[in-house]
Amino acid sequence: MRLIGSDDLLPRPGTILLWSVSADPAAARVQEAPPSFNQRTHLAGTGRLTWLAVAAEVPGPIQRADLARAVLGLLARHESLRTSFRRTPHGLRRAVHPAESLTLRPRPARAVASPTLVRDVVTDFVSESCSRPWSAPAVAVAAVDRPDRSTIVIGIDHALGDAWSLTVLLDDLVQLYRGAPADPVASPAFGLHCAREAATVVEPGDSRLADWLRFLRAHGDAPPAFPGPTGVPAGEVRRAVLRTDVLVGGDDADAAEASCRALGAGPFAGALAALAHAVADEPDGHHRPRSLSLLFPLHTRTLPDENRAVGWYVTNAPVTVAVSNDIRSTTRGAGFALRAALPLGAVPIDTVVRALGELRRPRHDVFMASYVDYRRLPGHATHGPLDARHVSAVTDADDVQIWFTRTDTGLAVRTRVPDTVIARATVDRLIERMRVHLTALARPAILAADPAPVQ
Repeated sequence: MRLIGSDDLLPRPGTILLWSVSADPAAARVQEAPPSFNQRTHLAGTGRLTWLAVAAEVPGPIQRADLARAVLGLLARHESLRTSFRRTPHGLRRAVHPAESLTLRPRPARAVASPTLVRDVVTDFVSESCSRPWSAPAVAVAAVDRPDRSTIVIGIDHALGDAWSLTVLLDDLVQLYRGAPADPVASPAFGLHCAREAATVVEPGDSRLADWLRFLRAHGDAPPAFPGPTGVPAGEVRRAVLRTDVLVGGDDADAAEASCRALGAGPFAGALAALAHAVADEPDGHHRPRSLSLLFPLHTRTLPDENRAVGWYVTNAPVTVAVSNDIRSTTRGAGFALRAALPLGAVPIDTVVRALGELRRPRHDVFMASYVDYRRLPGHATHGPLDARHVSAVTDADDVQIWFTRTDTGLAVRTRVPDTVIARATVDRLIERMRVHLTALARPAILAADPAPVQ
């Protein structure tokens, strides 16, 4: 799976086919449990709603009836894809539409002769379809029809799914499109997750809550910001730029992961250690930072069958990585820090916010880094032949966000930063330094570990 921004979705020219999902709002069942914290926060924003999409290449021309049948099968299987939202006297609520009440409405086909125009037509349609989650599910279906090989794009509002969901969605779609029978057992409903989250109680004296508050108060009652230069003054935003870079190839990624395991840590710890060193090496004229603090997403798929479910199964936890004199020592410390942080992910974020009193948000974005090993997710073996791409909407940004992705071909990183000369130069330096540190981690004979982090 390749991660790209919508600016970089450039399918070959062909005939564009578009379908939107139509629903009878009166048939939807409004749920008692509130949406998840992520959904409520996402839908409470004042800017454009962000969307995700998965794009893939399939052999031959589009079989339109088969694609429509496959998409309707997806909607029937995954409750999240049949969800819209309602504002009620009790607050925001999810509304689940019966599968039989949903239809696909095609738009007129259109032949397009350039990749950039294909991109613009498809992404504008996805943006339009995913901007109105209030009466029908915010799902968009697009295809670029060609005689030899065609492109399929399925877009969803972020409230309906996450990166893991896109792999499930693609795997199910491909099987259904190829004629596999629909699974008679529906995947777990995301509403169960929302109900679990709403029912979770964390007492005021819980040590996990205390750790959360200590972290936020250390950063002025706010999430930490990226400590390097971005060129964006406080209170301003710029259009985001997303880029993906390979950090190390498959062999070095395997070797780096083996080094992490030998140090008692996982590969995410190694990636965070490389990031922390890269930031510490910034030539900002100040003393060398001795730690890097940020938030990291972690999945909340706790039931056995939820690995095949679609939904926004994500929460966040805080972590601080101490920077040692070498990458191996920092990796060891990052492993300890991540293990200590994992239990904090079980504390609902709204519980943290209430306990804090007031969460300051000096920036719109949150400085974060995530790690996804696509080799462990559904359908990974087909991602290469399908040229599978996770496509994210390009909106505005005022901070740095980082996604590490592991596949058979190696370890890559996608960065999302404000589109300024300063931010682009910062990312250039970070990428180059992370490559150096990860290569050193992959080849431990180069460097001996320090006995302890710098104090």
